[in-house]
Amino acid sequence: MHGTGSRKGKSLSTGIKKKRAGICFILPGFLGVFLFSILPFFDVVRRAFSNTSGTTFAGFRNFATVLQNEAFLLSAKNTARFILTSVPLLLFLSLLMACYINARIVHKGIVKAVILFPMVIPVSTTTLFCRLLFDDAGMMNGTIRAFGGDPIRWMDSGYVFWVLVLLYIWKNIGFCVILWCAAMDAIPKEIYETAKLDGAGFFTRMGRIILPILSASAFIIVLLLVLNSFKVFRESYMLTGNYPHRSIYMTQNVFNNWFQSFSVEKMAAGAVIVALVLAAFVMMLQKRLMMRLDER
Repeated sequence: MHGTGSRKGKSLSTGIKKKRAGICFILPGFLGVFLFSILPFFDVVRRAFSNTSGTTFAGFRNFATVLQNEAFLLSAKNTARFILTSVPLLLFLSLLMACYINARIVHKGIVKAVILFPMVIPVSTTTLFCRLLFDDAGMMNGTIRAFGGDPIRWMDSGYVFWVLVLLYIWKNIGFCVILWCAAMDAIPKEIYETAKLDGAGFFTRMGRIILPILSASAFIIVLLLVLNSFKVFRESYMLTGNYPHRSIYMTQNVFNNWFQSFSVEKMAAGAVIVALVLAAFVMMLQKRLMMRLDER
């Protein structure tokens, strides 16, 4: 009995030490997030309900001003359009590539390293490459002229939206493929073999086996893609500056312009609105995922 009690005491003390070690590892990261993300966001919320100087309570006046602002409404519409266009396209293309790599490619490590290459290229380099391709005197217009066509003003028309979508997909597709491949590697091989023996084709295996199992991974990938889509401002700014074509005037553009004009209260109210929309989107995705897991 005494030996059993001592073993329980040792295992308990070992568990406590492990928990303490885990807390010590997590604490620096948590403090960094709390000091540089959570606390500043609380200050943004406070300023959203205050005047420009942050000294007088303004109620919901700043929110009403923002929601009636034409530039903010245009930027919100363009941002939603960009997300609804680029994220599904990127999900579909990256999933197809991941399925092909898992099924056909032998040296997967080399292929994964190659497709991740766009992520390590600086934004300035990628935007410069886009300018070389789609500028008025760029390679695309040079090719069109060679075939006797009229040049297209890619950067000053609605085409620039698709240029930005293409750039976003090219920049992020490797990252998505790696995540899909990692999720697929976790699926037991016996499931694939059993499905093949039962005569299940590629699309049947995708619809009945792969996609239901990958639903949890899809939630993370969609969430990361939506968050990354808000970073496309860097490419948009370097391509066309503060005031680009109307089709790619994003929320980051209007926030940047408000920051330069010291409209802190409008910028704070707009940031809170965007944060609330993102939070609602994440909760909706999570609820959908939980319902899918309960069905399984």
